[in-house]
Amino acid sequence: MNNELIERVANTIRHDKFDRDWCTALEVAQAVLAELAGELRDAELSQIYRAERDRQEAFANNLLEALTAIHMLAAPSDVEVNGKIYSFKPDPAIYLEAWREMSKRIREIPKAIDEARGSMIVR
Repeated sequence: MNNELIERVANTIRHDKFDRDWCTALEVAQAVLAELAGELRDAELSQIYRAERDRQEAFANNLLEALTAIHMLAAPSDVEVNGKIYSFKPDPAIYLEAWREMSKRIREIPKAIDEARGSMIVR
């Protein structure tokens, strides 16, 4: 630990309301600075963990969006308008086209994962 900083803290402690000798003030200064260093280290780790949590959350949200897009293509939800429910019932002629589009989106998932991971790299 920086001796000059320890001496500054020791001088402050020695000149407070309590009557302390120099050795006691140095010991108290070292103890106070060690405790503050621990708190600072904990605060830095907490900040790092929050940033990592936010990156992981963004990654998970990107994957969820990709999977939701595939699900919506495969089976769109019913829609209610003015109390009337509308359901998606495709013409059998478009099944092959929808199946190909769904297959294409599924094949794109690994690329989306790699892109999401690449955007998480801190430089």
